[in-house]
Amino acid sequence: MRIAVLAWGSLVWDARELAIECDFEPSGPRLPVEFCRISGDGRLTLVVDEDRGADCLTYCATSGLSNLGAAIENLRVREGMPSPKGVGFVDIASGKFSDRATPEVQTPVRAAVSARWPID
Repeated sequence: MRIAVLAWGSLVWDARELAIECDFEPSGPRLPVEFCRISGDGRLTLVVDEDRGADCLTYCATSGLSNLGAAIENLRVREGMPSPKGVGFVDIASGKFSDRATPEVQTPVRAAVSARWPID
């Protein structure tokens, strides 16, 4: 399984312990992103927000992990999230997706990832 990690904000230039095979490239989908969450250390943070977000280009890198659960946990730890439910995902091959992946997010994610890695 190939897993794409999408990024915006500080994750792009500060991956820390995130397991990725390459640097992030500006090849991700356009998603509605906005500063509308306060991080654990009190900083204003960019998140996907379908109601108030501006359509922004996201960045993409290949995960160094081949298991979706492990990749979600890796991103959860990097982002300091209390639960893996905070990590959205869209599984192109199976059609499964997280509750966080609304139809407005799924469509551009599927298109961008399918363009990068066509399914045979």
